[in-house]
Amino acid sequence: MPVTREDVLQVVRLIEPNVEAAVRLGPEALPHLRALLSDEDVSVATRAASVATKIKDPAAVRVAGAASRSPHPEVRLAAAAELWRLADFNLRTPLSRLLVDADPAVRRRAIVSVGRLVGAAEVPAPVVELVQAMAARDPLPANRAIAAPIAARLRNRRLTARAVRIALSARATPEEMAQAFGRDAKQHLVTIARGPNATLAERALRTLALTAPRQTVPVLEDVATDRRPRLRAAAAATAARVPGGRAIVGPLLEDEDATVRGSAFVAAARLRLPGLRDVAARLVETDPDERVRRLAEEYLRGSEIQS
Repeated sequence: MPVTREDVLQVVRLIEPNVEAAVRLGPEALPHLRALLSDEDVSVATRAASVATKIKDPAAVRVAGAASRSPHPEVRLAAAAELWRLADFNLRTPLSRLLVDADPAVRRRAIVSVGRLVGAAEVPAPVVELVQAMAARDPLPANRAIAAPIAARLRNRRLTARAVRIALSARATPEEMAQAFGRDAKQHLVTIARGPNATLAERALRTLALTAPRQTVPVLEDVATDRRPRLRAAAAATAARVPGGRAIVGPLLEDEDATVRGSAFVAAARLRLPGLRDVAARLVETDPDERVRRLAEEYLRGSEIQS
């Protein structure tokens, strides 16, 4: 049965168009998706770009190329963020355009996509040159910081501790850093997470959990006993994202610092820690901090816990 424009719109209009829905549409949807890139509703055009990248077909690269030429940065951003999904095909044209986009956010998403391609697909030589240029000359420090470790990996060079520290100092998310570093920075991240700079240690911890979650647990065990409450709170929050995190969170529910207890309670709720209702009931009655009591009350009412 042919895929109609209405079939495609049903998927595009999902709040978060998912891979499974896009795959069900198949390559027949791509002409409709390309047409929707020009829709007067920019949100529709943006989601059309996102859905197209989830269909593994050479024609999807052409749709992504059309999205990379959109006058709307939201559409270009969507294409840049998802291009890595088309790793089986030649992405030279759309990536080359998006890496030099006028919008720094688009360039940032494009470089993160390149990071996801390293080791999974051959990155075209012109794209490698653009990544190197971005690492050296992008006007935005965060973009240079993300591009630098990716450029090193593309040249098969080992990441240095200095490069990792510089990248962690930039205003980049842990997710962006994880894609920039791959698994190459694991030992540097472990060292920095145990180091004296609290800001870098916290960022290293969160990034390590994304790149090597199982190897993060021993580091969390150390950081959970650090004298700095900020890092103990970071350990609690990060524990919710790694296997074995329950063992880290439990003791932190009794921490002397209210911020740490609050972070630990949020993590415990996410981890569905056994016996948490009893803990929450006790905290409501006895904890001296208003925020911790409020978190416990929300949990007992069945409300979603806000971190």
